[in-house]
Amino acid sequence: MSPRSRPGRRATPSTNSHGFNLFEFDYRPPLIPVETRTCALPLTDERDIETYRAAFVSLREFAVAGDEVNTLIRAIMADLLRLL
Repeated sequence: MSPRSRPGRRATPSTNSHGFNLFEFDYRPPLIPVETRTCALPLTDERDIETYRAAFVSLREFAVAGDEVNTLIRAIMADLLRLL
């Protein structure tokens, strides 16, 4: 596992207005549960899978990891402390 965070001050390359997970298995086809406000929609069509896989890759490449996450969190904490 490699935790990553979206840097809040940069424009996001993907504009999903809903959450999703990408589950890829060795023993069955991929599954994407798309989470809306009222339900989860299980997507299994290969075109849908490719669309969400591309969005996931784009977001993963955009997100910061490692020391950059620590720097981002410290900056957010400093901003919050200034507001108090």
